[in-house]
Amino acid sequence: MEKPSPTYVQGQSLTFLDSFDKIAEKFPERDACIVYHAKDVREAVTFSELRKQSIQFAIMLLTKGLRKGDIVGLLSTNSVDFVVAFLGLSRIGAPVLMLRYGSTAEEVCRLLTKHDCKGLVGSIYSERDADVITNIEQKMSREHRNNTFVVISQILIDKRSVSCSSKTDHEDTNLSHIPEEMHFPKVGPDDACAIFFTSGSTGEPKAIQNNHRAFVARTRIMREFSFTETASFFNDRPMAWTGGAYTILNMCIFGTCAVTINSNFTVASGEVDFVMTILRDEKCTHAILMNYLLVDFMHSNNPNNKPSHLKYVLTGGQKADHASLVHVLTALPTITLVYLYGVGEAGIVLYQCHTDTSTLDDDGFNIHQGADIKLINSSGETVEPGASGEICIRSPALFEGYHNNSEATSKARLPDNWFRSGDVGVKRQDGRIVLLGRSDDMIKRATVKVFPVEVERVLRQHPCIKEVVVVGVPDQRLFEDLCACIIPRDPEAFDEADFLIWCKAQFSVGPDGLSLAPTYVLVFDQYPKTRTGKTSRKDLKEEAKKRVHIVSSK
Repeated sequence: MEKPSPTYVQGQSLTFLDSFDKIAEKFPERDACIVYHAKDVREAVTFSELRKQSIQFAIMLLTKGLRKGDIVGLLSTNSVDFVVAFLGLSRIGAPVLMLRYGSTAEEVCRLLTKHDCKGLVGSIYSERDADVITNIEQKMSREHRNNTFVVISQILIDKRSVSCSSKTDHEDTNLSHIPEEMHFPKVGPDDACAIFFTSGSTGEPKAIQNNHRAFVARTRIMREFSFTETASFFNDRPMAWTGGAYTILNMCIFGTCAVTINSNFTVASGEVDFVMTILRDEKCTHAILMNYLLVDFMHSNNPNNKPSHLKYVLTGGQKADHASLVHVLTALPTITLVYLYGVGEAGIVLYQCHTDTSTLDDDGFNIHQGADIKLINSSGETVEPGASGEICIRSPALFEGYHNNSEATSKARLPDNWFRSGDVGVKRQDGRIVLLGRSDDMIKRATVKVFPVEVERVLRQHPCIKEVVVVGVPDQRLFEDLCACIIPRDPEAFDEADFLIWCKAQFSVGPDGLSLAPTYVLVFDQYPKTRTGKTSRKDLKEEAKKRVHIVSSK
């Protein structure tokens, strides 16, 4: 395994900006970030260019009146603009509120107001973007905040350029012309740097505030997978999401070349051949491939989908399709498949490593050496190995708290700096953790608590099933009953009656006369999603309740 970047070793006393600047001095002409906006639109920037532009951007921020501690919203798709703005804001000590690109002006204004923002940086790539930014400016002006609220627009000039081509009003700014009182403030490891939002899968998204020390600590686990200055890392996740933040973090801490894309190509459009071409052409050594990309890769018949430099495929975020995991390990036999579990509040804390298909059936996760894990019962007591309990995490990467939400923070934090994840698991005798799902997802049927993952694990083995989510639906006698929400591989060939017969044969009947075979089966084309692209069990459950009620009423 390659040694980590020397700047990483000092990481706990550095901000990610300190690390980035050291790397930019060491490798000034090396590509820092590459972004594909379309199949023939490639945007790239070197470390020296990115450093220069982020400094110029920071100077411009100071001339606009922004200062250390001022929270500023960032609204942008994956782009060099995003990285420039994030680094520039961090240079002046302005915590960045990560906003979801595609949000309406009303949604953005509500969050800017709720979190006491002093400004907004918005990238404009389309007429819709321009309209949204204009509407935000007008709305904030109507609220009489125009004298203190700063709006900065970044406009892409030449969308077919192969080098960084973003334009703001900072490019001719010279640091020597800035008054002394405007020079960059001292930014340290304990200063706030970024505020991300939770997925909202369990309700209203909460704002996760991180300081530099915790943000840098999130990269600890990455050094176990050979992230260095010679690596090239593909990640399609939006940079404004916690999973997408690793695109910037690995670049800053390890000097890894960041390669990304507009997520619309991967999620909505399913352009897996395009992704594989990027991995091949950019000589990517590491790639985050979420379940949708793994499934698309499995169904792709393109013989050229063989990125020869790829060493690690990382996945996580939701339960992956087992057949797609088998396929990627078979089709790319030299890779290591890394299955990750983490939470937005603490980063990645559990992982599995697979070099071949023989270990895929082992559902135990290793605990990352930088994290402590304990499982507790409803009374807050630590449970013994073999018993289920809520997963609690203690880690140097733990967030500071939910911004402007002390009540949610106090509910999530325990004494001695433990965080309650809301996820349920079992600690095996060998020390590994088996994930059972969220405590909110648990189905209460009669006197038995059913964890959906236990049922889903079996149902995924059926050859006609592409995806399955099991939810609880109301039952007058049992309180809740089991409903399997299915996305078939071939909807026309799927037979519900045959599937139910198969299900009954897979599960034995318990002492109460019931088995874990679902009572109801509902077919879906797609599942509702959270703001971060995960399956929204909450919304899916509501839809299932409506559809089951209609069936039961007939």
